[in-house]
Amino acid sequence: MADASARSALRDALPALVILALLAAVPLVAQWLGQPFIVKVATRVVIFAIAATALNFIVGFGGLVSLCHAGLFGIGGYVVGILAWHDFNAEPLWFLPGTSNLVVALPAAALFCAFVSAIVGAISLRTSGPYFLMITLAFNQMFYYGAVALQKYGGEDGLQIMSTMTLGPIDVSNRYRFFYLALFFLALTLFLIGHFVSSRFGMVLRAASKNAARAASPRRTPRPLVAASLRRTPAPRGLSYGAHPWTDASPPRSRWPPSRSPPPPSCPGAPPEPASSRSARERTAVVPSPRAPTARLSTSRPTAAGATPTASPWPASA
Repeated sequence: MADASARSALRDALPALVILALLAAVPLVAQWLGQPFIVKVATRVVIFAIAATALNFIVGFGGLVSLCHAGLFGIGGYVVGILAWHDFNAEPLWFLPGTSNLVVALPAAALFCAFVSAIVGAISLRTSGPYFLMITLAFNQMFYYGAVALQKYGGEDGLQIMSTMTLGPIDVSNRYRFFYLALFFLALTLFLIGHFVSSRFGMVLRAASKNAARAASPRRTPRPLVAASLRRTPAPRGLSYGAHPWTDASPPRSRWPPSRSPPPPSCPGAPPEPASSRSARERTAVVPSPRAPTARLSTSRPTAAGATPTASPWPASA
């Protein structure tokens, strides 16, 4: 039984392992072709793959179609960019010094995004369906105009990192080092998301996305689990933009149009309407018919021999 489960897990992870192996060979191919810009493009692909993996967890498995993930993506970039700006200008950020060390900046970006998403989720989860979409859109626009208002950090033009980014004692400004750093975080994100999905937490979350009423029980209620998923997924999103090597932390990256990616067909909304309320609504709904009632033969009472059956003016009951 254990061998079967191990083989199943390996089979599920095989596509991701193949993709990671192919991405790891990109710098070698770029050097062989003499085209180092390919590494820069591949780094962008890897970083956006981290954000897409986190989005797949909340939309694909949680069934919550949000329009706020672009704003959280931009917040992570601004956290890293503001810390690096204060480090470059030797100006303290309130009582804290700035830093260009990703050992400090990346966890700070992930934690701050998780904190912001906890506040957004506490408010947004009071709604569902199209109302959930609209309130997350409103939060995303608030983040965008908040970034535009930061005139000290570039305002609408965005913030450019001028200092040398490091990872502890290692200089990661080199494109090859940064690519493998981003690839490591992609592998880590895939592993953690896969662990969450296959755990009991992930199973209850997937059940709540299909039918929240049936997933509820005296010991498990979907709302805290969905709130926990909203707190977990922004961390890799903020981490992905915080790891952006070009780091033009600009407001356009925080606007809502990047959040308009179409959800998977299995996830039409967030969260789905309970089956009990949906069936009650369907029973009480009155659908007017454009046609006159059709006559049918009445079969409620047997007719006498040789008598002609009478026609009923009312439509047949469902």
